[in-house]
Amino acid sequence: GDAADRIFTTGLDQLRAAKGIGPTALELMEAARARRSDPVAAALAALEKSLEETGDPLAKWHPALEGGDPAAGRDWFTSHPTGECMRCHQLGNGHDTGGNTAPDLAGIAKRAKDPRYLLESLVNPNAVVAPGYGTVMLIFPNGATLGGIQTAATEAHIDLETEGRLVRVKRADIASVSPPVSAMPPMADLMKPAEIRDLVAFLATLTEEAAPAAPAEEPEPFDPSTLAPPPAPAATANAADPEVMRLGRTQYMVCAACHGQNGEGGPAGPPIAGSEWVTGPPENLIRIQLRGLEGPITVKGQTYDFPGGMAPLAYQDDKQIAAVLTYIRQSFGNSASAVTPDQVAALRDEVGQPKLRATDLIPPGTAPGLTGAATAPTQSNKYDELRTSSGAGRWIIAAAALAVLGVLIRVLSKRRTRK
Repeated sequence: GDAADRIFTTGLDQLRAAKGIGPTALELMEAARARRSDPVAAALAALEKSLEETGDPLAKWHPALEGGDPAAGRDWFTSHPTGECMRCHQLGNGHDTGGNTAPDLAGIAKRAKDPRYLLESLVNPNAVVAPGYGTVMLIFPNGATLGGIQTAATEAHIDLETEGRLVRVKRADIASVSPPVSAMPPMADLMKPAEIRDLVAFLATLTEEAAPAAPAEEPEPFDPSTLAPPPAPAATANAADPEVMRLGRTQYMVCAACHGQNGEGGPAGPPIAGSEWVTGPPENLIRIQLRGLEGPITVKGQTYDFPGGMAPLAYQDDKQIAAVLTYIRQSFGNSASAVTPDQVAALRDEVGQPKLRATDLIPPGTAPGLTGAATAPTQSNKYDELRTSSGAGRWIIAAAALAVLGVLIRVLSKRRTRK
């Protein structure tokens, strides 16, 4: 009744005054959404609007700042099915498992005393990229490029870890540098708000620093003249706009962490160069980008089955996804048609669905135009509605349905008349 509504509205008003921060914020907002009450709905809308209007992109995540369970957060860190924190991070030198492709989180609570930093690193990892873990692309005056992880940067040089070696490149030799990009996808796309809240609470307990790391190796000087300029794009019907390729090359920096700088594959991803999946139906690549992929997949005759598979990267917008997929379809020796933002938008509604498996995809050999193409796939293709067709089959079905409906109406009318 009204008394219960007042409890809700008072709590929501107090939460709005606190900028969305409170230990029971998520529970209060979830319960308010389920309550059928105009005053409660209005108070909730006012709270959400106030968080949106702050201009702070992190404000809408304020309800996940307090009230988390550190023990549950540790469980999410080690075994969340899609977050997969432990795949890249570890918790100190003595930790028995964990990756080393992302910062060691031992002592993170000491280094980042504001929990907002911990929250931001989860929901928007590109806001602040940890030194030594941002992937960059160096572009030289002759058009040649060098990509890798930027381990250090000064006014005079950039140190880059690339293809298994550490090199130092003089700033004077570089035409431009792409901004550092984190290979970590936003956890907002992979975890529930309550899970993120638990993870923030767990990270806030990590006050013990790791043992001192071994001295870093000295980078070797790099001579850009050893890089050949990129070949001129072939004048084919498939050739994409150079601006699209440049955007795609920048976006590929995230992919290179697993698939290799030159699409050669690596310990966490199959090769892209010469992959029949890359040059096959573009729908496959778009859906993988939006939903992720798990389980075994055979590429160029070899079966790969990486733990955890590929996380979805739906946080990229339609233009970015189209550009990076076009880039990989027309680079590393591949030659296939470009992907358009409209094609990505047509499949956006699949975001949030479970990860795909290879059996969910259209077999590469069935793609139109490929030599030796097999019969068309049996599963529905969402691009069918974008193709021109007579539509005769649909009209026949519609006419039949109307005829059956007419018969039913006449039968029901006769029954009413008899009564």
